[in-house]
Amino acid sequence: MFHDWYSAIHDDPTIVGASSVGKRQKLALDVFSDDGRDEAKENARKCSSPWFTDGSHSYEAPADGPLPTTRSIAVKLEWTLTSPFFSRAESEFDAIDNPISRDRLTGYPILKATGAKGMMAHLVQLDDEALWQKLFGRANDQDGTGDSGRAVFGDVVFDKVDTDIFSPHDRQHGVVDHPVGFEVVPTGAKATWGFLLFERVCRELEILSCLEQLLETARDLICEYGMSAKRTVGYGMGKEIHVTLRPGAAWDFGVEGQRIDIVPFDEPEPEKPTKAESLDLPKHHEALMSNGRMACERSEAAGVLTDDECRRRGLTRPKQRGKVSKGWIRKDKATKLWDDCRRILDAQTSGLAEESRAKQQAHDEWARRKVEWENSPDHRELSYAFTDVAEAIQAICAGKEVAQ
Repeated sequence: MFHDWYSAIHDDPTIVGASSVGKRQKLALDVFSDDGRDEAKENARKCSSPWFTDGSHSYEAPADGPLPTTRSIAVKLEWTLTSPFFSRAESEFDAIDNPISRDRLTGYPILKATGAKGMMAHLVQLDDEALWQKLFGRANDQDGTGDSGRAVFGDVVFDKVDTDIFSPHDRQHGVVDHPVGFEVVPTGAKATWGFLLFERVCRELEILSCLEQLLETARDLICEYGMSAKRTVGYGMGKEIHVTLRPGAAWDFGVEGQRIDIVPFDEPEPEKPTKAESLDLPKHHEALMSNGRMACERSEAAGVLTDDECRRRGLTRPKQRGKVSKGWIRKDKATKLWDDCRRILDAQTSGLAEESRAKQQAHDEWARRKVEWENSPDHRELSYAFTDVAEAIQAICAGKEVAQ
């Protein structure tokens, strides 16, 4: 029963054009309504694709953004789960009883950055108290002498979601009382986690040594302890950790494993023509404009557009014509189209047209320069990809500082 209902959260074919996140919210509303549960279940059985992979959003971790200083180092870890992951969402409003924690914007299943950072901080503190204070900071004392950390962590993001069953047994009789279903990230799913290590003051950290210890701690956390709720029963374990290091200009890890990445284009985007300034002719403008002038009066727009559409579609029956006419009259659709055509004609005979064209040309030129910049070999930076943590640590140990 739970697995049948779980299919309800994948898609709702009755919501045309909505994002997958919006579809899930719609199903949740149906479930919480008085008579919507059965209808939501029925819609759910027609679904096909996982709801969070519609491509409407992308997820960007701290390690993906620009480096704050030349002595900063961004790290991205990617691994495969060898046991399921679970972290319950805080919200009670969902289509199922035990939803997994998700990113609010994209809908991707995640382990929140605060939880991942807390696990790392705990292991580092057990091993090295001084390093823990440098990387993760310490709370303000009564005299206000606290300090912020030098490591910024992102969410752990997963690429799949599935279901699992928890079967609590009655202690007296040893039988299953009421199986509980919940969402999980299944075994075999891919996980991605990024963090950023930086110095606020030059050479305040032994940054390569700190990075080496952080990677060792991350390997222990992923492969031995697990990153998940219910990790005491084996959840959240991983293997095959791939490491990508993106150092600032001050660091060189050698040429082995290096990869060239394009630096983002940072020139401000110029203003584009607004919709009101746009000279793009609207659809069906031919019926209202002729030889540089309006073909009819504003009050006649609905009739002219109705005649034009009926002619193009071959509609001759009075009932068909009446339906088309209502479509143009509804919400003043015809008169708004007439106004847009009138505005464009007026702009073409005034300086507004030249101003709009100038804005569009400036934006097109900016877009051309952006593509040229991204394809230029002179504006790129290096990152280093490694198949496991040991390779990355070896490169870090051999790394050197090349700039002040």
